[in-house]
Amino acid sequence: MRKMSVSGQCRCGRLRFVLREGPIAFYLCHCTKCQAESGSAFGQSMAVRREAIDDVTGPAKDHTIEHED
Repeated sequence: MRKMSVSGQCRCGRLRFVLREGPIAFYLCHCTKCQAESGSAFGQSMAVRREAIDDVTGPAKDHTIEHED
């Protein structure tokens, strides 16, 4: 993985983190659930190694969105 240092946060800003490596995957989803969640034409997500996330502050928890096929 490519080394980097990028800070980020959740949508509400309560959870902050630093990403030390590039993502494994980045993708956009155009399903209606992701559109409603993001308030735009798509939702965006990326997969990263857990070890690449550093300096986490705020409430962290897993979040899963179920999609119908």
